[in-house]
Amino acid sequence: FKRADIGLYRAKASPLERICVFEDYMQAEFDDRQELEHDLRLAVEHDEFELAYQTQVEVMTLAPRGLEALVRWNHPTRGQIPPGDFIPIAEELGLIVDLGAMILRHACREAATWTMPLSIAVNLSLIQLQAPKIVETVLEILQETGLDPQRLELEITETVVLDERNRVVNILNNLRSLGVKIAIDDFGTGY
Repeated sequence: FKRADIGLYRAKASPLERICVFEDYMQAEFDDRQELEHDLRLAVEHDEFELAYQTQVEVMTLAPRGLEALVRWNHPTRGQIPPGDFIPIAEELGLIVDLGAMILRHACREAATWTMPLSIAVNLSLIQLQAPKIVETVLEILQETGLDPQRLELEITETVVLDERNRVVNILNNLRSLGVKIAIDDFGTGY
């Protein structure tokens, strides 16, 4: 039954494979995914993520205008795991809200110590944006870290405003009323 279930999920995951017969490599992939999910839960619980920063510049002058916080997970045995691999899993497992708050807290805390008052950009997923207390969470983090809200820029993709448009726009307006900037990330790149 377990093998049939793995084959079923494999078939559902691929639009080209309507019928999928179980093969041994699928069990290895399934076991690997289960282990990664377990490790991700522990990593969130123990705050095992690091931030890297990418400079944002003014187009006309090339002067730095801010930094974008990019999350990194250096797994103890697998090494560096790209965000594109673990963020979707965090979203599926319902860990993204806690992980996102952790990233935001670290980024704001660090940005508050910079001598040059550059802005700090942090990505916000649709799931995070729809979290019941996202505005309160952002406000709490800003107060806790002492970061000027005008230095915080939350980046969203354009798909965020497609679902539940009125509710999302209200949340974005509430975030903006705190003084936080909202930016569209990856605009026009296939979303």
